[in-house]
Amino acid sequence: APMKQIDPRKWKSLIFLLSLIYSCRRVTSHNPLALHHLYDIAEGEEIVVSLRGHDLDGDKTTATVTKLPTKGTLYQLSYVFDKHGYDPKTGTPITTVPTLVTGQNSRLVYHRPDFDYTSYILGDNEISKRRDSDEFEYTVNDNRGGGESLPGKITFVSNKTRRLVSSE
Repeated sequence: APMKQIDPRKWKSLIFLLSLIYSCRRVTSHNPLALHHLYDIAEGEEIVVSLRGHDLDGDKTTATVTKLPTKGTLYQLSYVFDKHGYDPKTGTPITTVPTLVTGQNSRLVYHRPDFDYTSYILGDNEISKRRDSDEFEYTVNDNRGGGESLPGKITFVSNKTRRLVSSE
């Protein structure tokens, strides 16, 4: 059977109607992104880390630590450092997850422990292998309906190892 030709005005109406339905159903807020970062830090040092996420809508994000580092320690920023930039940097230790990061721009402090040379000399190869890197995970939320991001990973390497680390 021959196909019936549709009036072009009906096509325009149908396309308009479909675009109207699509625009009404479109998501108005996107999930923010928790970015992966790599920091080079010597044993016994501390570093201020910003966990600002990326939000496609431009919304301000808040960060939550979801997995603690295995070797180092995370701290909230001290009030003095957070507000004025003066030492001491470290405030309350972060010992449980999930923990909301309270510092401006979602900043916190990571302290890398000193290397245990005694165990290394005595032949504890596990310590030798574990000293190369440390990491923790966090998520960000835009608090405006975009939801929570997938975890971002912060990785710390020793400036003595110079090994390449990549994100998954």
